[in-house]
Amino acid sequence: MPRFVLRLGVSWTYAQGRIAAGENLYQVVPGPYIDLDEDLAINSGSFSDHLLYEVEADWTFLSQNRLGVRLWEGKMRSEATMKRDFHYDDLDFSAGQHVPTLLHTAQLDILYDRRIVERAGVTVWGGAGIRYSYFNTGPDLLGSREDTYALMPALHAEVWVPLRGNLRWDSDVTACFFALGGLLEQPADGSSYSIASRIGWRFHSRMGLDAGLRYLNARQRYAGEEPDHDFGDNRVEAQFLSPIIQFVVFL
Repeated sequence: MPRFVLRLGVSWTYAQGRIAAGENLYQVVPGPYIDLDEDLAINSGSFSDHLLYEVEADWTFLSQNRLGVRLWEGKMRSEATMKRDFHYDDLDFSAGQHVPTLLHTAQLDILYDRRIVERAGVTVWGGAGIRYSYFNTGPDLLGSREDTYALMPALHAEVWVPLRGNLRWDSDVTACFFALGGLLEQPADGSSYSIASRIGWRFHSRMGLDAGLRYLNARQRYAGEEPDHDFGDNRVEAQFLSPIIQFVVFL
């Protein structure tokens, strides 16, 4: 396998799930859930409003060890006509009201893997690391969106399988079961897992193209005092499905 692999990619993303944001002057009060698709029409924007970008870099050292950095980030924008009355954060929205909507996410993984299988061209990696997960979503009006940040230990596994000619198949899974508190200013509780599967074509000794699918399932909640000294209860439960295409550099 190459010592260094760099992937630069783009993905068209479909999202579903629900969010909630409650705000109170004196205590944490949960707000009602609103649906990303039914209420915010987050999947109704143009093609370019659903593109997220990704960078992945893997460096293999001392034969059996690998360090990896993966970033998947972007903003989904749309416009929605409210189908019902609801309260989100400290604002009230009415049926028939027309508002822009936003879902901004960034997922950053820093991983250490060790090669645990290498046989007949098949390579399996296993390891661990850390995931930084960020969401900012809601009706896109002044003061109407809420952020959640989570830092989560991650387990990671990846397999590479050669196919015919210059083709290969690879797939990786990253799972985070809980979040670390105290390392961020307003740390959220959370968990997530992601799966990516790709077919790769190496058309040059140092270059290739990958195409496949990525799935992310994430849950985050921050409940506590906010910078404006109000108390918030901000929740995100979201799933993403993304066809991806990547330009790959092998060194």
